[in-house]
Amino acid sequence: STDALAGRIKIALRSPGACGGLGIDPIAPVMNRILVTGAAGMIGSNIAGVLADAGREVVACDRFGDSEAGKWRNLARHPICDFVAPENLFAYLETHKARIGAVVH
Repeated sequence: STDALAGRIKIALRSPGACGGLGIDPIAPVMNRILVTGAAGMIGSNIAGVLADAGREVVACDRFGDSEAGKWRNLARHPICDFVAPENLFAYLETHKARIGAVVH
């Protein structure tokens, strides 16, 4: 289920290690904004959701026009700070790079 996946993502974000843990505490006030690439996909939308629900400013990057309706439902229920298409990502980063504290790809 989506809730079970979100729980596993919370654990993975906090746990550094060989299995891909990022060592990011989604609650610690270390980073202003976190850019999540592939944010319309199943894993990306759940990572974005966990971070947004923990109070992070999440910038979601994906080809949203190409996304299936189900992918939108996963992402639409969370407070996302900004949406960026991949072809506009470098321009976005040029003007917002000082506010991006991490990238989850």
